[in-house]
Amino acid sequence: MTADTAGHHEWQQSKDMVTIINLPPTSTSHTLVPGLNPGDVWWFRNKRIDTKKTTYNWSPWVQLRVGQGGKLGGTGTAPGHAGSLPATA
Repeated sequence: MTADTAGHHEWQQSKDMVTIINLPPTSTSHTLVPGLNPGDVWWFRNKRIDTKKTTYNWSPWVQLRVGQGGKLGGTGTAPGHAGSLPATA
């Protein structure tokens, strides 16, 4: 997954946008999400954190279907936040 802005980010994933799984924070605008299976549908969001520990708002939730291909296959509305994830081995 790639965020729209550079820098440190926190990431979350959810099946229903209610029960949230916190993913490990990253020092870049990229993260890998292990354990996803082809056909799974997940919601993801992220937020930027700067070096002064200033936090920003969470991005809108984006729905992604694993292993379906196509960069803009998700239901997100913000550029760079939509797409499908390739299946992981």
